[in-house]
Amino acid sequence: MENKRHNFDSHWKTIITELFEDFVHFFLPKLYPRIDFSIQPIFLQQELEKIIKDETMEGKIINDKLVKVKLKNGEDRYILIHIEIQSSRDLGFQRRMFKYFCRIFETYEGNDITAIAVYTGKWRPKVHDRFVKAEDGIGLFYIYHSYWIEEAKTEELKNAKNPFALAVLAAKNLNSTKKNPELRLNYKLELISLMEERKYTRKQMFSLLTFIKLMLILPKKQELKFQQKFKERYVKEESMHPRDKKSLADFSELLHEIAHGMTFEERLKESTLKAAYNLLKAGASPKV
Repeated sequence: MENKRHNFDSHWKTIITELFEDFVHFFLPKLYPRIDFSIQPIFLQQELEKIIKDETMEGKIINDKLVKVKLKNGEDRYILIHIEIQSSRDLGFQRRMFKYFCRIFETYEGNDITAIAVYTGKWRPKVHDRFVKAEDGIGLFYIYHSYWIEEAKTEELKNAKNPFALAVLAAKNLNSTKKNPELRLNYKLELISLMEERKYTRKQMFSLLTFIKLMLILPKKQELKFQQKFKERYVKEESMHPRDKKSLADFSELLHEIAHGMTFEERLKESTLKAAYNLLKAGASPKV
């Protein structure tokens, strides 16, 4: 369905950065209560690129993330969280996860490392959460966390409150609608409806809406239908209570800002200025 190649992994990278605490809460629930989120996590992207850079990485986009966090136990130590977004058939993936672990461990010696591989596509390797190497009675065994989006249960995702539940649901919908734009259109409308019910913060809503927009791209015909259905749902609500109308207007404003890169007011001002410019260009005097 997509007319051009999209770097979906980069969209994951962005939402993880923007909603990092929600990410840890959803994907690493056992680690979450140990972290002191009152202290800002440190994203070590440049450091990671230096750590893992070698001849095989030249020219490749590194979508992995390395984040340093502080624990609640009062100790002056950190946990390094290595996030791996994996969506393609990379048969050397387990070895690469181990290699990254070794290089990170050498660089930040004495700190615990938590690694997770999030498989976003319809495929994952049979051995998806470990690297094993043994020969002549000597070997090694490295385990990391693993999450496969295709395995997530749709109803559980719909009922979960964490914004990443809907992000995972969007990714599942992407995988299942590559040849069915009408179904993708319906899923996209459903996701927005579910998000509206959650009462997320503006930051959560903005990040999630942007993610959904970039992931569930529609052909022109279905995109026009989506905009029409959106208009019917979020613009024409004459019978609503004023309080609900205000809430819906705020939500609609946010959707518009994400879709067009500006608010309703900014777009109206731009249209007014453009109309005045065209009148002046035609030699007429606009009314004031």
